[in-house]
Amino acid sequence: MSEKASDSIETALEELYDERNRIEHAIAELERCLSNLRSDGKFKKTRSRRGWTAEARQAAAERMRNYWSQRHRANGEDIETQHVV
Repeated sequence: MSEKASDSIETALEELYDERNRIEHAIAELERCLSNLRSDGKFKKTRSRRGWTAEARQAAAERMRNYWSQRHRANGEDIETQHVV
């Protein structure tokens, strides 16, 4: 590899290492600020979506079966001959 290409790669690497260090310091500073805002120093868990119970899934499935059955009947489609994938 030519000396010019080698120097260019080394310069790019140094710039990337510097940028990574700046980012790591910024992250550390933000985490420090956040922990100072909370009295216990722990990160608050974010709210997660509640999953459906088996009964709720079954009820929704039944509603959708009825819905599509009515739609097919309204369009005059024969439900028994349709191909289900």
